[in-house]
Parts: sequence; structure tokens; C-alpha cells
Amino acid sequence: MTPAIQLLTAAALSAVICIALWQSRGSGPQAVSVGGIAAFIAAMLMLISPIKRLADVANPITRGAAALERGLRLLVTPPSPRTKAATRASARRAQSNCGTCA
Repeated sequence: MTPAIQLLTAAALSAVICIALWQSRGSGPQAVSVGGIAAFIAAMLMLISPIKRLADVANPITRGAAALERGLRLLVTPPSPRTKAATRASARRAQSNCGTCA
């Protein structure tokens, strides 16, 4: 998610620079001064850090939502009808198939 946010931020910043340069070519009351361009770019650069922090907050939230979904799925599924003897037998088979277990 962080690379997508950084890519979006870079694209927005480059679009702002292109629009500002395009408007600076004009003359009259709609022309943008160099100071106006510099102030706007500085404001855009100051927004990058909070946007990155928002992306850092979104990652744990999505992981937590996925964990909650898995936990709820475990609560909803009925337990298997395996007995303790069947569980022990499958554990013994797994241990006998393990080549590193001694």
C-alpha cells in the first residue's frame, strides 16, 4: 500500500508542477508568479509526510481485519468429529514420516 501512496503522491505533485508551468506562460491577471508556484509546491511537499503516516496506519488495520475474518471463520465452522485416538494416530504417523525426527 505504501508504494501505491508514494506513486500517487508523485503523480499529483508532477501534475501540479505541469499545470503551474503551463499557467505561468500566460500573461495578465491569470499568470502565476514564481513565488506562488514555490509556495504551492512547498505546501504539496508538506502533505507527503501525513499521507505516508495514513498509509502506515492503514496496514495494521487491514491485517487486523483479515485476522478477525479468519477468527470468525474458525468460530463458525463446527469442530471435526475426530476422536483423541484418531488424533494420536495421525500424530504418530506424522512423526514416523518425519526424517529429521529422532
